[in-house]
Amino acid sequence: MVDVPQDKNLDGNTQADSSLPGAGKRALVIDDDPTTLTLLAHLLGKFGFSVETALTGQEGWDKVSDSGLDIIITEVFTPDLGGFEFLKELKQNEDINHIPVIIISSRKSMRDTFMVMGADDFIPKPINSDDLRQKITLALKKNKGQGSRS
Repeated sequence: MVDVPQDKNLDGNTQADSSLPGAGKRALVIDDDPTTLTLLAHLLGKFGFSVETALTGQEGWDKVSDSGLDIIITEVFTPDLGGFEFLKELKQNEDINHIPVIIISSRKSMRDTFMVMGADDFIPKPINSDDLRQKITLALKKNKGQGSRS
């Protein structure tokens, strides 16, 4: 797991900033590239999230099972359990299928496939932090509007 301060906002204050999209929320990031994983965890921490990380799909799935997550960001190609299988399993499980999932990949041509499978959004690599923040905010709003359990 990547060590990301969970209780500090962009100014380094320990009070939660409710204007941040992740204020009071938990996120899971799954990517087999440690550099990308660290970058995403850092960005999500800046967005106010408490961040869990996983280097493999199976490790990520194990963290989903104890749930309490508000959003999942996962790479398509991860060891053990790839993005296709991960998304399929998650969407078939009524206890957790409400959690928004954003897929990340350098293969932009996969976007439509994942959207049809139920992904909330798709972000091509290299990841733009403004795009990431916007898509996270939209996914959380959409999920809230559908009566999520978060």
